[in-house]
This record gives sequence, C-alpha cells and structure tokens, in this order.
Amino acid sequence: MEQPSSTIDPGAIRNLLNGLILLQSHLRLYGPNNANVNLTSERLLGFLGKLFAGEELVTIYVARHAFMFADGLIDRNNSNFEKFAASLFAHGIATLNLHREVTGNELQLFLQLVSRKPAETWDEGGMAHCLRARGIERISVREMAEQDFLLTDTLPETPAEELQLQRSRLWENFALSLLHGLHLPDPDPQDPGQSAPARLAEQLNRYLADCPEADQQTFARDGSRFLISLKHEKVRIYRAAALHKLVNFVNSLSPNLRRLFLDHAFTLNLDADLADGFLQGLSDQALLDAFRNATGGKGYVPPVVLKLLGRLAQERGFADPAEVAVGTVDSDAVSGKITELFKADDFDKYVPKAYQGALLAIIHKEALPVATTNSLERLKATLEPGNVEEHLGAIIFDILHQAPDGQHLEGFCSNLLGTLRFCLTTRNYLQIDKLYGRCRGGQVGEEVRHKVENFLVSAEFTAAALNDLQRLGQEQAEALWGLILSVPAPFVEPLLERLGTEANRSARLGYLKGLIRLGSACLAPATARLADPRWFVVRNMLYLLRGLGDDAALPEIRKCLSHSHPKVQLEALRSCLILRDEHATPFLLQALAAKSPAELVSAINLASLSHHPQVIAELVDLLQSGTLLDYRLEVKKAAVRALASNAQSHCLPVFAELLGARNLLHARNHDQLKLEIIAVLANFPARAAKALLQPQARSSSTDISRAAQLALNKLAGASP
Repeated sequence: MEQPSSTIDPGAIRNLLNGLILLQSHLRLYGPNNANVNLTSERLLGFLGKLFAGEELVTIYVARHAFMFADGLIDRNNSNFEKFAASLFAHGIATLNLHREVTGNELQLFLQLVSRKPAETWDEGGMAHCLRARGIERISVREMAEQDFLLTDTLPETPAEELQLQRSRLWENFALSLLHGLHLPDPDPQDPGQSAPARLAEQLNRYLADCPEADQQTFARDGSRFLISLKHEKVRIYRAAALHKLVNFVNSLSPNLRRLFLDHAFTLNLDADLADGFLQGLSDQALLDAFRNATGGKGYVPPVVLKLLGRLAQERGFADPAEVAVGTVDSDAVSGKITELFKADDFDKYVPKAYQGALLAIIHKEALPVATTNSLERLKATLEPGNVEEHLGAIIFDILHQAPDGQHLEGFCSNLLGTLRFCLTTRNYLQIDKLYGRCRGGQVGEEVRHKVENFLVSAEFTAAALNDLQRLGQEQAEALWGLILSVPAPFVEPLLERLGTEANRSARLGYLKGLIRLGSACLAPATARLADPRWFVVRNMLYLLRGLGDDAALPEIRKCLSHSHPKVQLEALRSCLILRDEHATPFLLQALAAKSPAELVSAINLASLSHHPQVIAELVDLLQSGTLLDYRLEVKKAAVRALASNAQSHCLPVFAELLGARNLLHARNHDQLKLEIIAVLANFPARAAKALLQPQARSSSTDISRAAQLALNKLAGASP
C-alpha cells in the first residue's frame, strides 16, 4: 500500500507512540478518571496539537512486529513498539488514523479496547464496529484485508514494485556493506536497480576478477555471513524476500566466486529451513558446484546440508550421482564419494542391536528424545559467538598470567582487545568487568593492564557505553557503572553533556545519581556549568553539587541564590542549607515572607533544614497567623512538620495551645490542623508527647480521639 506524503517528522511519530504506550500503561495501573491518567492524556493531547498544526490527519501503519510511517519502519529495535504493534495487529488493525480534535476520552477508550483480549474485539464485530459503538469519531482504523498479506511460496514471482512495499532494507544494507568493504562507490539513489542481485554480482565479478585471492576470500566470508544473519530476522516475509535475492545473487556469481561463497556457507550453523530455502533456489549449475564443494573433502559439511543436497539431486533428475562430479579435478574420487553417499543402507550389518531400537524410534517419531534435544541445545549454546569469545578471553588471560615472551605478547594483547570489542558490541558489560577485574587483580603485567585501560577510556568505548546505559537491565547496568567508576575521568564530560540535552526525566535522574557516584571528579566541571545560560542545567548542577557534599563549591552556589529563575533560587537555597552555609539564612527569611501560598509552602519545607532562631520564630508566627477569611491550612500544616523536625522543644507550647483551642469560624480546618499535630507528636519523646495526646484521646471528635489513641499506642510500643 502506498503511504501518503506527510510533513510530519518520523521522530515525532516515535514520540507519539511513546505517549500512547505511556498512557496505556497508566490506564492499566490506575484505571480511568485518575489524576495521573488525566495528566498524561493532557500532555499527549498537547503534543498532538503540535502535530495537527500542519496536518488534518496522522496515519500510522501497523505491521506484525513494528510500525511504519513515511515508507520506513519506526525504531525496529524498540521492544515497547514491538509489543504495542503486536497488540494492535492482534486486534486486526492495519492502519491507525488520529483525526484533528481527538479528545483525551477517545484516546483512553481506544487504548482500553486494545488492552483487552483480541477475542473480545472479534466477538463484538471488529475494531471498527467497537469504535462506532462507543461513539469514538476522531479515531478510525482500517482493518486487515487480503491485500495486506503476501504468500511466501509465491515470492519469487512477485514483481519488484510489490517487494518494495515490504519496507525491508535487509538486502540493500547487505549490498551497501559489500561495496563499502571493497571500497567501491555507493549505488546511485536515483537508480535503485543498481542494488539488484544480478547487477551487483556482475559488478563484483568484474572487480574481483583481478584481485588477490585474499580479497576474494574476504568477500566470500562476509557475503556468506549475511546468510546466517537471516535466521535472526523475526518477520518471515522479510527473511524470505532477502533470501530470494541472495540466491539470485549467488546464481549470478562467477564460478570461482560462487565456489568460495559456498565453501564458507557450508561451514555455517544453518537451520534446516534456512538451508532448504537457500539450496532450493540455486540454479542447476550452482547446485553442481555445491555438490563438488560438499564432496571435495576440503572442509566439513554439516549432515543437514548433505541430506538436502541428496534430496535436491533426486528431485532435479540427477539419476546417476557420478554425473554430478563431471568436470572436477578428480572425477573418479568424487564419483566414488557421491555413490557411497547415496548407496542403500545396510542397517543390520553396520548398526549395533543396542542402537537400532533408538534409531527406529527417532525415525518413527521424526524427532529426537527431549533429553537428547536439551543436551544438544546446551552444547550448541557453548558454540555461540558470545560464549566462544568469553572462553577465548579466559584462555588469553591464563596465558598472559604465565608471562609469555615479548615476541607473542603483542598478538595476545590484540586478541584480548578483540574479545573486549566483541563484548562491547553485544553489550556484555558483565564479561568486560570480569576481564578488567582480572587486570586489577594483578593477574597480568602492567603493559597489558595499560592497554585494557586505554580501551576503556577510548572514545569508542565511552560513546557505546553511554548509548547503552539507558537500555541495559539492572545487572548489566551495574557492571557498566562498575567499569565507569574504575576509570571515571573520561566519562564525566560526556555524562554532563547528555544530562543537559536529555528529555527523559527518569534518564536525567539516572545520570545525576551516576555522576554523584563518580565523586570529586565531577566537582570542577559541575561548578563551571553553574554559569550556563540554561536555567535547567544550572538546577541540575546544584542538585549534583549538593549530592557530592563538598562545600568547596559554596562560593559559586551562593551566586545562584540571586538567579533570575525561581526554581534555581530554590535549589540553590536547599543546597546552601544542606551544606550548613550561614549565608543562606537571610535568603530563607526572605522566602518565608512570600505572598504566594505555593511559594510559601516550598520555603517552609526548606526551613526544616535550618535551626536558626530567627527561622524558628518565623515558623511559629506562621503557625499562629491567619486571617478572618483565610485559615491558611496548608501553610500551617507545613509549619507543623518543619517545627517538628528542627525545633521540638520550642514548638511544644505552641502545639499545646493549638490543641486546646477552638475555632468556631474555621472548625473543620482547625480539626485538620490538630490531626497534623497529633501525627507528628508520635515521633516526640514519650513523656512530653503523652501530656498533649491524652486529653485529645478523650475528644468529642471521633477522628481526633482515634488519631490520638493511635499515637499513644505507638509511643507505648503497643499495636494499634
């Protein structure tokens, strides 16, 4: 389906999907008509308002595991997008349309629909009917139809224009990597046909014809790896399309390049389905080349490949297996191998009786026993690249521990750095931390340790590590922070830069906590950034400096007390109070004179950090103040909490006066203030607090008497 042109940036669609997913998760957590849900809805509507500034309609296309927009996939590696797309797909949605003036209620109703079981949607008549039944007019969907599906068994006959609709760049990226590897120019964007398999093969045939064999081997190795990479593609139709192009590419290679390609392909750990799809598409001549490679005796060929080659030979009419070997260097030897390969089995003669029953059971069930399969899977796992590299790193360290001679030291160090780079590529920071731990433990010489540390402080490592920081699980993230703490210097500036540009609040908090862990290395750079013109950067630096707890930065922090932005002033005041700076008291007293109730409550909360007599006196005045029309309940409650935390001996007489008084004009608010006082008295010394609580336990107000009794029980160590 051709997607209409749009002026919306794909990055904005990514943010829109993140907003929908966040709103859906809040609905699941809190349900509708919740303050958090309403706030998230309002923010999402505000973002949609910006999108609709130049558009009447926002259309997103839904695939089984991803979203599509503007002829491309949106962030295929995002697991949240994958799950959300799968959810919409299960409800039969092929296209999601958001119209101008869509309401928050409509968004919530739609997300509730796609959060339920798909069967409920189908039983109700489909998603379009569900939307109409609930009066949702500004969200529409196009449900799946036959044209949204493509049968893979008809893929080879599918026109190129339709293949383009699959939105997969697998083949194009592979073609580009081959050209880059051989230092050939990129394809012309105006001529998509340059990446066609046959034309690409023709170009490589011409270029590699006069190249050394080493270059040809490199091409064959890199090209064959694309075949094994296809088994990791989740979308079956994309995998089938890329495999079809790869087969056409191999068929068009010169005989020598094709032989090299197949040599490397046969060494790969191919799945049966992948091997079958690849070999099925080979031309007769290419299949003959495959037979010659398989029976040439120059390398190992997996049994699954041999079995498939035998079946294809029979299907294509190679009646005499010896004919396959015609034209080889040693036709008699190859003929004998193929004849031996396809001769009739002499089961009873060659298979011991003890094994015959087990083999027949496997043939009958067409599957191995579960225990055997599990054992094989465990063995296969040890051969995965990550495990191989892990064992290789351990072996290299064991060799380096024995202090090899200088002739081989450089080679071992190079292999060790290769293992570290592989772990970095696969985000295995646990293994990197483990290997570096052996360096710190003195198991290798200083020269090796310096090489490893130079890798950890390199731009290659720092950039990759910081990009991965927000994507890792807890265990891997903690391992990465362990590495950063071991060599903190190169990470400070990049972390501070990212902190200044990060839009996600949770990510910013993670960066700040990490920087605090880096300690004094952050002090000077963070202090210098207090002069940044962006107020939010200054506020973050104040938070960081306060967390470091070093009063060396106080002279610069004091300057922020007069900053133009009130949030920076508040953060600077909090930092000065926590760092016990006496210069903060006049600014705190000034803040306690604020007229705005919200600003005043914020200042009172900060006053709990001060023990200055003037501040305590001001808090007492605020607690006893009030007007005929405004009781200022929130201000007084904040003053109660502040006095209870920093001036318990001074506030008891004031608390006693308030608990014994009545306020006919503001009776309800005064009772709420009494409840606040009773709540904090539970944390006072028992003797002083009981004297105030016991009369309240006999109060005529049920709420007050119950709260006082609970506080008395807590003071006595009894259960409520």
